[in-house]
Amino acid sequence: MSMALDDLVLAAQAQLEAALRGASLCSVSRDPRRGASDVKLHEGRWYTLRDIQRLLATGEQPGQAVDAVSSELRRRTPAGEAWASYLSGGEQALRDARTALDLTD
Repeated sequence: MSMALDDLVLAAQAQLEAALRGASLCSVSRDPRRGASDVKLHEGRWYTLRDIQRLLATGEQPGQAVDAVSSELRRRTPAGEAWASYLSGGEQALRDARTALDLTD
């Protein structure tokens, strides 16, 4: 597994925890005054990186893992500002994972 990807996961987790400011994800999602869009961006980034990390741990090839997580992320269709933020974080994570796993052209 890529150490660079592991570092991305740890950084994303720290950013999510900082954005939550001690609150739970559920409470932030229900209260838009608590910065849900910012939290959702970090959640999408962390969750996407963790999904890639999990697939790699099962022996999946890096390119296939990133493609599978990308497909799953794009298959979801919720709407709204929170989802747009989550999706944006996920897409950034996909770009960063491709770089970390040396999958860029």
